[in-house]
Amino acid sequence: VTLLYGFYSFVNIIDIKNILKNFKKPSITLCGISVFNSDPNFDVLKFDVLSDDLGKINNELKILPNENTFPTYKPHLTVAYIKKGTGDKYKFLTIPKIELGSIIYSKPNGDKTKIDL
Repeated sequence: VTLLYGFYSFVNIIDIKNILKNFKKPSITLCGISVFNSDPNFDVLKFDVLSDDLGKINNELKILPNENTFPTYKPHLTVAYIKKGTGDKYKFLTIPKIELGSIIYSKPNGDKTKIDL
């Protein structure tokens, strides 16, 4: 689940960790399957996510320099990139809450850092 898309490459991981240390382990509810079908080449199958915790984290992370242009934070968990036009056949389902124990920070260059909560 993306917390905030588009940190600039110069954002320091220490600044991200300092923000994240103020939060308990976030709780999320996967509330159904839906599709992003705006790409002409494929559909994106995803779980929609409900979480007050992730919204609060997103708001705090926005103080760091970023190129995010999405006006509203809509957390989701990408399941798969699938053949164009096949996404709508999947049904909605409800799954219990999950407690997250860590967050992975992915830098623009592909480097990843695990941050335990």
